[in-house]
Amino acid sequence: MNKKTSLFYYSVPPIILIILAAFFYAFSVKYEFQFDDLANIVNNFQVRTGGLWELFLANTRWISQSLNTFYYQLGKFNPFVYRFANITSHILTGTVVYFVICLLLRRLKHETFLYQHRFTVAFLTAGFFLLHPVQSQTVSYVIQGQLEGLAALVTLSMIMFFLLYMTLTSTTGRVIALICMYICMLLAPGTKEIAIISPLLVLLVDWFFVAQGNIHALKRRWWLHASLFIGIFGMYIYFLKPEYFTNILGLKMELQNNMGNMLTDNRDERITPLWYCISQFKVILHYIWIFFWPFTISVDYDWVMVESFFSWDCIIPFLILVTFAAYVLSRLYKNKIDLISFGIIWFFLAVLPRSSIIPSTELIADYKTYLASFGLFFLAAYGCALLLARLEKHFKFSGYYVHLALMSCLLIPMGYALYERNKVWRTAQEFWLNILQNAPGKARAYNNYGVSLCAQQKNEEAVPYFKKAQELDKIYSDPHNNIAVAYGALGRTDDAIKALEASIKICPIQPEAYNNMASFYLEKNEFPRAEELLKIALRLRPHYGKAHFNLGRTYYATNKKEDAWRCFKTACLKADFDTIDSFLFYAGASLELKKLDDALFGYKKMLEFAPTRRDALSGIINVYVLKGEVEKTIPYFKQLIQAYPNEPEIQFKYAETLMMSKEYRQALALFNKVLEANRGFVPAYVKIAACLYKLGQKTDAFKVLEDFLKQNPPEEFAAPVKAILKEMRTGKFE
Repeated sequence: MNKKTSLFYYSVPPIILIILAAFFYAFSVKYEFQFDDLANIVNNFQVRTGGLWELFLANTRWISQSLNTFYYQLGKFNPFVYRFANITSHILTGTVVYFVICLLLRRLKHETFLYQHRFTVAFLTAGFFLLHPVQSQTVSYVIQGQLEGLAALVTLSMIMFFLLYMTLTSTTGRVIALICMYICMLLAPGTKEIAIISPLLVLLVDWFFVAQGNIHALKRRWWLHASLFIGIFGMYIYFLKPEYFTNILGLKMELQNNMGNMLTDNRDERITPLWYCISQFKVILHYIWIFFWPFTISVDYDWVMVESFFSWDCIIPFLILVTFAAYVLSRLYKNKIDLISFGIIWFFLAVLPRSSIIPSTELIADYKTYLASFGLFFLAAYGCALLLARLEKHFKFSGYYVHLALMSCLLIPMGYALYERNKVWRTAQEFWLNILQNAPGKARAYNNYGVSLCAQQKNEEAVPYFKKAQELDKIYSDPHNNIAVAYGALGRTDDAIKALEASIKICPIQPEAYNNMASFYLEKNEFPRAEELLKIALRLRPHYGKAHFNLGRTYYATNKKEDAWRCFKTACLKADFDTIDSFLFYAGASLELKKLDDALFGYKKMLEFAPTRRDALSGIINVYVLKGEVEKTIPYFKQLIQAYPNEPEIQFKYAETLMMSKEYRQALALFNKVLEANRGFVPAYVKIAACLYKLGQKTDAFKVLEDFLKQNPPEEFAAPVKAILKEMRTGKFE
């Protein structure tokens, strides 16, 4: 292969894949945050206040936390920033997949099918990885795209650099590749716990493609594999502590059910390691199936633990998986570097940390297949390449260009399926309706669908969904809390308070319930009770901005203005309620207490949320006038006039400011506009005359006032005009 041809194979196919992936994912870049994105990003107080250096090497997910802190500094909670980054990361991972396959198959014997069709297999593997609808479960799930997605990116990059180290001939190139591999090793434990499997995957690649079944060749790199195992496992032991691993290996790790997500028949039953493990047999089969039939995938499922090893939903999947294992062993017996076995083993190794003895409160989650999918997509690409070769022979076409065109056409329908699947992430209502259809037995689905209806002011429609959630899970507190919000919007305050009392009885440590109940007592003007509840909420969550805000409202209503001001300031500057409402109240209270700098800050922060907000612009103007800095109001008046061009009152006030700044000609033009809009507006006549007088056009100034008096206005208007006219004529007008 000459240099020009090589450049084509290593550049054009990845560019085509990048364009296809960017196109089909571009439609989702502005979709809302969903599900755990809200808890881990929007409601994560550390995102707003944490420093990047504070998070460095802090825990097993420090990279995601650092990224969210950085994204918040870029665009607050604009989903575009986070989703664009996820899509970019996914495309980068797909590109790495292409080069990994190229490097893997390049090491095979030249006469083998996979070597001769390595670019076809690489293109299809990467194309399936980038465009298969199942991948949207990771990419469009913002927080999981940062966790699962980055874990896969770093792991596959580690493998790519390992292969480059083994492929390159120059010493410099090999050293650089080795350094990059170890950088990936250091980053991997900061992505997500799944990266603990990465040393095993590197070893798997080495055995099948580098050592090619030669144990002596593998032993020559013992130092490399040992360093990866020690580095990765050492960092995880540091982050998670030795007790974590002794509990896992000793089968001591047991978990309780999450509220609204019951995996057992009885709430008090513990999810034990072995019980969870045997319940994963059916889950693993599901994970394989969705790559062949992705049309029923869901972000959430209502699957539960198996009753016993001998129940049908355990023993049948177990027997199928044993058959899989026997099939792989038989192939390896015939050929110890059988590549079909490689793809299957990769898949099972990559899902092993999730589908074994490490229990979780989520029995099944499709995003957990992101790294594992590499193995299945490799097998699918291998099969498609064989089919393409047969078609080529039958229809007598040849050439990689034709292959590339056919493969691109094959990927387009898959991309369209991805686009359609991604629509469920568009809004909360679409998201939870899809889950409701796929998981009709899960309380969490009904509760959160009801929340999405309330967000659209469909409170009456939401109530039955909250009641259904209560029925499915008797000790799930969220539906009680949320139905209270719906009742409150419907004016059923007493029913709302009863629902919140039930919520607190189930779970007495949820600050939202206390805050919501306090807001209803505020409506009833029962301020001492509201204050008591809000203080409980703040003890439970000191950075709870809404509770600080409502406590400020409580103090304000009881004339404790200074205390109210402190609460409003804390709500938006030291807590997590940095919204327009909080800054409005903070600025208003500051103005009332003559804390002008605080008021100015509050109004300017409001403009960051809404640049044309009238009360914010007017507030800034008012503060500058009170501070005696009238000239600083001019830019804000311009913004007001641009936003509200047909309001004479704004133009009049702006013109008055210009007069105070001795900009008489500009002021005169504006006063004339005001007068054209309202011929009966007396102050406009006076101001026009005053501008003319200051400009030295005294005759014209007299005429304006005389013409006004000829209209025989009521004496209450005429008297002050006559007095001003007299002052002008006698030279006493200032």
